[in-house]
Amino acid sequence: MENWKRDTCIRGFGPLDDVHQLRTTALSLSQATEVGTYYCADEVLRLAGWAKDNGAAVHMDGTRFANVVVASGSTPAELTWRAGVDVLCLGGTKGGAIGAEVVVFFDREMAVDFKRLMKRSGHLASRLWFLAVQLEAYFGDDLWQETARHANAMARLLGNTLSESGLVSPCYPVQTNMVFLKAGMSTYEHLRELGYKFYLIEDEIEGKVARFVTSCATKPEDVETLADVIISARSIDD
Repeated sequence: MENWKRDTCIRGFGPLDDVHQLRTTALSLSQATEVGTYYCADEVLRLAGWAKDNGAAVHMDGTRFANVVVASGSTPAELTWRAGVDVLCLGGTKGGAIGAEVVVFFDREMAVDFKRLMKRSGHLASRLWFLAVQLEAYFGDDLWQETARHANAMARLLGNTLSESGLVSPCYPVQTNMVFLKAGMSTYEHLRELGYKFYLIEDEIEGKVARFVTSCATKPEDVETLADVIISARSIDD
């Protein structure tokens, strides 16, 4: 396991008798990670084992879980309960659903008071079944993985096209549907003037990094056009 992954996920774990911080109760793993990579099944297993040894449960933030499943080649079971995950937040919104997410408890005892917690936190929507019913279509006929597979492919296309130019390359491995690029502010401003929307993230090492996210609706021609614009802007910067 890469050191930066381990250092990121264990931050916040401290002595259980330290009165100056909240008691650690769970390890939360993001799939995909904040830089678009993923934890493979063996990494989840090792991290979950470490958490359990330290008296903590394991939560998986699966906002882009479908992208991880198709990218890793592992089954949902191998990435979750078989690896020691207790609770999975299985994202639907990032895959094309409208406001619909799924929370899966692999330990039913943990779900005893969940509806009350939903109500208290403002997540128990009125007529919730109208939102939830779309998930039948999302998970049916492999649609959830099909859309993720396309999104991942579009991200790879962008990353590969940029790398082949020799002018700009992704800052991190393109494993799911996110591409992170480092360029000059003039390049970022030019892209925004053309109507492209993206986040600028302050990376401790790379500086200001732009995050581009592809989706099930992204077309190859759109990716190629974006790549051409980035390459042209970078050549001017240099």
